[in-house]
Amino acid sequence: FPVTIFFAGKNAGKFLQNILFFLICCFVFLMLAQSLPNLENKEFFVQLIIWFSLLFATFFASAEIFASDFRDGTIEQMIIFCENFEVYIAAKILASWIVFVLPIILISPLIMILFGLEASKISSLFWVLVFASLSINFISVLCASFNVAENKAALLTILALPLLIPVLLLSFDQN
Repeated sequence: FPVTIFFAGKNAGKFLQNILFFLICCFVFLMLAQSLPNLENKEFFVQLIIWFSLLFATFFASAEIFASDFRDGTIEQMIIFCENFEVYIAAKILASWIVFVLPIILISPLIMILFGLEASKISSLFWVLVFASLSINFISVLCASFNVAENKAALLTILALPLLIPVLLLSFDQN
């Protein structure tokens, strides 16, 4: 697990790219929302933007999580020699979540404060983001593993969205 986090953390470019993508998505959508004449439910709109920006950033991060291991034969070797291949996969997914998704979740309260959400909403949304992002990450990694040889991002989206709709509906219901 620590080795997986170390190798995932060595890719600082992808780490920064993911955070910048999240921030740019949030600010572009929020700037567009400012031009709407009747923005009565601003809290809902801010939450919606954060959720979908997190969703797209998670897609970005998980699209190629197993691609390098597939190309260099690491996955085949782990299947052959590792007694608990599931533990290897779970460690890889958890390391990906810690390196790529957790920083986004830690930044999201600052965005919520900037756009005027109440402290109680920020606290509840933060914890819902933490737990729901784990399931979003697992689902998107599952769908990314289906197309590891093809490397088609469109297939990832088509496979993942029907599985993610219940997670998003339950997450919105909690707020």
